Amino acid sequence: MNNKTAFFTGILLHIFLIWTRIKILPFEDFGCINKDCTSLIVADIPISIIYFAFSDPVLIVFSLILGSILWGVYFLLIYKLFQKIFKS
Repeated sequence: MNNKTAFFTGILLHIFLIWTRIKILPFEDFGCINKDCTSLIVADIPISIIYFAFSDPVLIVFSLILGSILWGVYFLLIYKLFQKIFKS
């Protein structure tokens, strides 16, 4: 595994998390499955303070962009930590 793989694994896992918590069709009803998007806010906790200012569809887009980058960085840092702990 390398740095790019770790980063993109984090992004893909975050996109999967979002995919399981939103409803897409019909497009008029686009939003979170629950009444509010609490699960997305909790998943992106350090930057999710920004999300409170927006409606559900905008929150989902922000989570897709900012949250995916955040998760990619998390996975990259975890990979670097494991690489340092378990030197191969």
